[in-house]
Amino acid sequence: MNFDSSTTSFSKTYDDIKLIIGDNKVQPFLDQVKMSFNKKYSNQFYVSVRFIPEAIFDEEESEKEIQTNDETIITTTNLVKNEYIDITNGKEHLITLFKKPKTNTLQFSIKTKGCKLYEQPPLTSQYTSGWSDEFNCEIVVTETQVTTTSGVVIINRPIQYVNSYAIYNDQNLTGAVKGSHNYNSGKLGHIERFCAILPDNTIVWLKSYIIKDILYVELPDSIMNNDSIFNSGLIIHPTFGYTTFGMSSTSGYINKYVGNSYTASSSGTVTSMTVCCTAYNSSARVILGLYEDSTKRAQTDEIDPDSDTLWWESQLQSNYDITSGNSYKLIAHSKGSLYLQYDLYGPGTYYYDKGSYSTTFDDTVTFSTFTYYYWSMYATYTEGGSTPSVKPKKIYFFN
Repeated sequence: MNFDSSTTSFSKTYDDIKLIIGDNKVQPFLDQVKMSFNKKYSNQFYVSVRFIPEAIFDEEESEKEIQTNDETIITTTNLVKNEYIDITNGKEHLITLFKKPKTNTLQFSIKTKGCKLYEQPPLTSQYTSGWSDEFNCEIVVTETQVTTTSGVVIINRPIQYVNSYAIYNDQNLTGAVKGSHNYNSGKLGHIERFCAILPDNTIVWLKSYIIKDILYVELPDSIMNNDSIFNSGLIIHPTFGYTTFGMSSTSGYINKYVGNSYTASSSGTVTSMTVCCTAYNSSARVILGLYEDSTKRAQTDEIDPDSDTLWWESQLQSNYDITSGNSYKLIAHSKGSLYLQYDLYGPGTYYYDKGSYSTTFDDTVTFSTFTYYYWSMYATYTEGGSTPSVKPKKIYFFN
């Protein structure tokens, strides 16, 4: 990584992401991670997170020792060690506490620009075991899964994404974030769930919450009441990832229409639609449609995804001209064991129970609304209609 002696910070640009360890505006060195997205817009989007040791220790920290080796940076004091290990590639940031804190609540300052964080809570905060009108069956709910009584998974939220934070662009900028990372659904990255790693390598998942500009992480009594853990060093593990699709998945809307409504940020011609999904059997299929109010404007051919969780693009059967300021719904319709990716919260879900799968969308639909999901789906269009000199660009539709 590149070292800036004037601010004692380290930085590296990875394609369209600039990562800064430390604060590039102040001295001395601060243990902070800052991710800036898209060099083109000059720091238009960023997230920074800094551990605040003075909030949990009365003892004064000793002078900080800094060691570097290729992609690893280690800072050490008498109270805390921070290890940044190949973090440019989304690897690890480890914080080791050498002393028992005066409180069980760790504090991190968190700042954002041009983006918003959405908490991904346990599924038990959204669903209750028993009959579900939404899924039309009896369900069993845990923090990480919603299943039928026979064990078929309807929703899956991996444990490392329970109490995590999805990072989304909240700026109405056409094609604002570009690069090899697929930001086109509006998602920039993800802060995974915090965990504690005990001296015997046991992992304890931690609860976290954000109030204003502070992210609080709670240590359970089982850790706080065991001084020997801190004598050996308690590792806190926050992970910053560049994943740009939703980290929850669901097959609960098979044979139905489901999607989000967005406002076009500029006029142009829609040429294709893309969705992130996974096929869990050979019959899984999905088609994508574009609606204005209740009227179908365009749709794709059928997509035949495989068992990898990937972005799947399909051209529209007929291109469609959209108008800046008008609202459009991006809708998926699937069958088989097809799991759609999403994050919780966002612009609101539009829903219609088709009853059975068809490769052709209905011309007119009366949609209902329910839980706020950010579906991993987007449209690609050419600005300026059919003008041949304008290249297609992938964009966000934002409320």
